[in-house]
Amino acid sequence: MTTLHRGDRLIGQTGRAGMVYGADPGGWGPYRLHTEATRSVSPLSTRLTVDWTFRSATTGEATALPLLAVRFAPALDDLNRAPAGGPFTLPVYVQHNAGEAVRTLAVQVSYDDGLTWAPTPLVRVGDRWHAALTHPADARFVSLRAQAKDTRGNAVDQTIVRAYALGNS
Repeated sequence: MTTLHRGDRLIGQTGRAGMVYGADPGGWGPYRLHTEATRSVSPLSTRLTVDWTFRSATTGEATALPLLAVRFAPALDDLNRAPAGGPFTLPVYVQHNAGEAVRTLAVQVSYDDGLTWAPTPLVRVGDRWHAALTHPADARFVSLRAQAKDTRGNAVDQTIVRAYALGNS
């Protein structure tokens, strides 16, 4: 499901994840775009939820929206697993359609499919970050949640339940 609001007014909604059509009233305005998807064909990425807030204007031509996406780039084995029972460094970066600088980034981790969350320490290196995780020995999956905001106030809040598996090769 995907919904698009301008201010408090719903202007578009579909039953599909990541796709929405709507009638934009024109001019500058604040927007909220929400999408969610669930899947059962794999034990990984079973639920994805993303909320964007941004300001935009009608231009009369195709224009990229100022949306951010937090990307996780873990070093995994061929079965999409990371080692359980120890420290793990998770590379993180933020993509941005409008090229604005990222002002803030926060990442949380869950080892119980999103029932509880813990903040992760982040170290910035250039335009990327490294999240310091400690994978429990008895956990089976890692879920990730992140919030990012750019210098113009555009923001994203995204959650991936079961982003990757844990195990020992």
